Amino acid sequence: MLAVNNLFKAFDGSLFSRCKITALDDVSFNLRRGETLGIVGESGSGKTTLASILLRATAPDSGQVMLSGNDIFGKRRMPEREFRKKVQMITQNFSDALHPDMSVMESMREVFRTLGKKTYQSVSETDIVRRLNDVGLGRELLHRRPAQLSGGQLQRILIARVISLRPQLIIADEPTSCLDTSVQARIIRLLMTLKQEYGFAMIFISHDLPLTAAIADRIAVMYQGRIVELGLPREILTNPQHAYTHRFVCSAVGKHFLSREPICLAV
Repeated sequence: MLAVNNLFKAFDGSLFSRCKITALDDVSFNLRRGETLGIVGESGSGKTTLASILLRATAPDSGQVMLSGNDIFGKRRMPEREFRKKVQMITQNFSDALHPDMSVMESMREVFRTLGKKTYQSVSETDIVRRLNDVGLGRELLHRRPAQLSGGQLQRILIARVISLRPQLIIADEPTSCLDTSVQARIIRLLMTLKQEYGFAMIFISHDLPLTAAIADRIAVMYQGRIVELGLPREILTNPQHAYTHRFVCSAVGKHFLSREPICLAV
C-alpha cells in the first residue's frame, strides 16, 4: 500500500554555518494494508521529518513516496482533498487541535468538509454520535468545548474525527505522550480495536519502545536520519543487531531483557 524509497532531506544549519543538517538519509520501507509499523528513536533521529513528508507537508530533497501506486509528490499526484481522505494524522498536541470556541459537535462536523460540501451538509447529529460511540464517548459531550474535556476525551475526539474519513493510512505521532499511563493504555487498546474494525494501516511514531512493541507488527529503529534496524518487535527487543538498537533497548527495558522471551506487552 505504501512504498517509501530512498528519502533524503536536509535543512540549513545555523545562521552562521554553511553546513546542512541531514534529517533523513536514504530512508526506505514498505507498509502493507492493515499493518502497523512502529517507528522509534530518540529526539532528532528524523521521525518528525519523516512524518511531515508522509503527510505531504514537507517535500523530500530526493526519493519517492508511493501510496497505492501514486507518487504523492509526482506531477500526477492526487489532489489535496483526495489525499486528505486517504492519509490522516493523530497528533500528540490534542489540546491545540480543536478550536477552543467550537463544541464537540461543531468540531466533528467540520472534518466532513474534507469530503465535500454535499457530504458536510448531510451530516446529522446521529452520524456524529455514532462516531463518538466508536471511540467510547457519548451524546452528553456534544455541546461541550475543549476546556471542559479531559485529555483522554480530547484524544478520543481527535481519533473519532480521523476515522470519520475512513483513511487508508493513519500516522500517529506520539499520540499518548501527554497522557498518564492508565489513559495511554486505554487509547492504545482503542486504536488496536479500531484498526481491526476499519482495516487502516498505521505508522505509530514514538520514543517509547515497550509501548510501540505492544501495538506494532514491525518496528523500525531510526538513528541520525537512517533506519538502522527493521524487524518484528520480538526480534528488536530480544536480539537487536545494530549497536544503537542495543543501547536503545537497554535504556528502555534493561539489559536483562536481551536474549530472553519478552514479557507480555499487551495493554
